[in-house]
Amino acid sequence: MHRRTGLVVHLDADTETVAERARQLADALRNSGEDNREANERISHAIPRRHTETWLCILMGQVVDEIQDCKRQRALPNFDAVVQPAARALYDLTRPNATARNSSVVGNRCA
Repeated sequence: MHRRTGLVVHLDADTETVAERARQLADALRNSGEDNREANERISHAIPRRHTETWLCILMGQVVDEIQDCKRQRALPNFDAVVQPAARALYDLTRPNATARNSSVVGNRCA
């Protein structure tokens, strides 16, 4: 069996522009001695303007809206601690043949 894998890099732009964050990612890759990304590589950059913490809350089962400031409200006690389970939840939602029934975030939604 041939596995098809990819990489999703998610970080928020905060006070930077999305283009600046993308440039910073390219610089970090180059500074680590790696080759530049190729167009056919299965790598996706998800760079929302703000609030990666909102994504983490949703993937961990909290109902939030786009206005709520999950980071400053400390909607989760430790955002770093939920990155792995949130990544798993995202995988469960986006893998081939995924169904809500099989997802670890069944019933979660953004208000």
